[in-house]
Amino acid sequence: MEAAELKEIIHSVLDERDSLDHETHADHHRFISEMVESARRRRELREAVKKQVLGWGAIVFVTSLGAAAYQWATHVFGKGSS
Repeated sequence: MEAAELKEIIHSVLDERDSLDHETHADHHRFISEMVESARRRRELREAVKKQVLGWGAIVFVTSLGAAAYQWATHVFGKGSS
């Protein structure tokens, strides 16, 4: 008896005693794997967006500090005073 024959016999016996046949069971495993993969991709996308937003936030913050420092300096030291 070859391994493929034995595998088929085992599957048919299991199919008879279970409420799910082997193919349906395999489909369920594939579906769950796809769900896990989809969740992983969404998590990675959220992380990438969060990093990008935080990066742009830091750039805006530093630029705002520079603009505030410029405004303060022109107010305190005057602009083009003699």
